[in-house]
Amino acid sequence: SLYAEPVQTLESALRLSPSVDIRERGAKGAQADISVRGGSFDQTMVLLNGIDFTDARTGHQSHSLPVDLDCISGVDLIDGVPGVGAYAGAVNIRTALLRPRYLRFEGSGGQYGYAYANLSGGVTDGGMTLFGAASYRRSDGYRHNTDFDTYNAYVRGTFQTRRAGLFDFQAGYQNRAFGSNGFYAAYNPEQWEHTSTALASLRWQQSVGRFTFGASASYRKNFDRYDWTRGTALKP
Repeated sequence: SLYAEPVQTLESALRLSPSVDIRERGAKGAQADISVRGGSFDQTMVLLNGIDFTDARTGHQSHSLPVDLDCISGVDLIDGVPGVGAYAGAVNIRTALLRPRYLRFEGSGGQYGYAYANLSGGVTDGGMTLFGAASYRRSDGYRHNTDFDTYNAYVRGTFQTRRAGLFDFQAGYQNRAFGSNGFYAAYNPEQWEHTSTALASLRWQQSVGRFTFGASASYRKNFDRYDWTRGTALKP
């Protein structure tokens, strides 16, 4: 697990690979772009347990995955062109239980109104595993209009039998709002953004002799509201 590493966010964990370039705006992963081997953020595929959850609209939001560090077992860098649009390569984030059975709570705080709370747990029983985590992170910001609020929720379950094969299900939700002082235009300190991401996938795999059969289905929905001037009222 990456929980033992000296990092606090997914973005910081990705920096552990020398081939991954993280261009982070704001603190604690408020907004970040992921680039691989000199490519751009729109040329990098982002996978979660082998499932492509790259944002089809903009690479600015591909990092918006609702997973916390205690769920992440490792990060794989995939060279070559693994799929459409992944000209620079791909990053695969793997999740797994910390231990066969556990329940843990973590909380921390700091300057500028920073607070973080995380509740996670997991269980293993025969061929079945189930684990999940939920967290909240917020700050008033280290300068004008750099505050943020982030909610994460994630669950993954696997079930394997000799006859039916492996079934792997995962789902998550993230809600994030943050002041974007100078994020997209250096001369405007009043920008603001609110994003929410819902995702889910189901994968099946079965080995028969020397052959392996598999199928998967996935879903991702992303909401993104950007205000040039914070507090702008939405028109009906």
